[in-house]
Amino acid sequence: MKLYHGTTEEFWKEIQAEGVLWGRKGQLWMGREMDRITWLAYRREDAGIYDDRGLTKQACVLLEVEVPDEPHTEEAWQYVTYDPIPISKVKRIK
Repeated sequence: MKLYHGTTEEFWKEIQAEGVLWGRKGQLWMGREMDRITWLAYRREDAGIYDDRGLTKQACVLLEVEVPDEPHTEEAWQYVTYDPIPISKVKRIK
């Protein structure tokens, strides 16, 4: 199954250096430190840079990510994983 992830040029370089797509260390969300978690969008148009208010207009690197098929509802727009995704399963498409 192909899913999508938006990130910055800076973070794309970090992903390549680490060799995995995996939520950033020490990232804060609404004032709390998060576990290493990666959000992937089912539709390309939902992938991008998010902040506390939602999807921003910030330019981003768009990644296509191959993950195992998972059942999901039509209403679902994102897939969340706590597992690292090998860089071999990630392709930059923008």
